[in-house]
Amino acid sequence: AGTPAAAGSAPRTVALPDGRTRDLAAPPGKLLILHYWATWCPPCVTEFPQLVAFWKEFGRKPGVELLAVSVDEDWKTVDEWMKKNGIAGIPLALDPGRTSARAFGTEKFPETYVLSPSGQVVDKYIGAVNWSAPALRKTLENLLAAHSPARAGG
Repeated sequence: AGTPAAAGSAPRTVALPDGRTRDLAAPPGKLLILHYWATWCPPCVTEFPQLVAFWKEFGRKPGVELLAVSVDEDWKTVDEWMKKNGIAGIPLALDPGRTSARAFGTEKFPETYVLSPSGQVVDKYIGAVNWSAPALRKTLENLLAAHSPARAGG
């Protein structure tokens, strides 16, 4: 009974803005960019507008999804921060107990994981990311190409 659970079996549930939950242990079915952040984290705050700008462009590609998971305590905090900073149009989730973040191995923020459609971590970025860097985009495009479903009918 005292044996630790396998990493894969830890709960990875996050709350969505509409009140539903999402289990991040379930295969996303798309390439998923999973970004952990907080409104009280200076590097997160600095990086966030760049992430939003990146997503407005990159998010138009089929087969890719982004989820910016805040580890703040409640939606009110996140919503007020978003409004104050004039930020919108980015898929958000909430992990107030940091259960999901810890299940992935995140202790400090920001941290970003790229998950394959089957749910495997295929890339990881510790700390703030330069979302406008050509090298990062190339890496993500290569991962997207490698993990997109068979391109039937081209």
